[in-house]
Amino acid sequence: MRGLVWTLVWLAIVAGCGWYLWRRLRWLWGRSELLGETLAEAEALVSSATDHPEPAIGDAPPTDAAPELAIFRNPAEVAVERERLRETLREERAARRRAALPAWARPLDSTDASERKA
Repeated sequence: MRGLVWTLVWLAIVAGCGWYLWRRLRWLWGRSELLGETLAEAEALVSSATDHPEPAIGDAPPTDAAPELAIFRNPAEVAVERERLRETLREERAARRRAALPAWARPLDSTDASERKA
């Protein structure tokens, strides 16, 4: 008799855990369906915003070609372009810093440096 009681207790515990897990999995499944619907809606919005209308017959093709991805280009050319861009940005940043310096903090011209007294 005691074995039957313990078996029923363990079966009740297992059934309770199974019921709880089933409820959580059903909730998760509903959330994933909602997420899928939201993603499909977002994809439709993005595709409608990025699609270009087809040109009419006789119209000139659009002049703005899609940018070429760096992975399809020669790595040496990409590196040169990147260094050129970095140098340009570095020069622009230095010019902004020089303009923002107060007069007393600006460096003297090199022509005046040899004529002034130490």
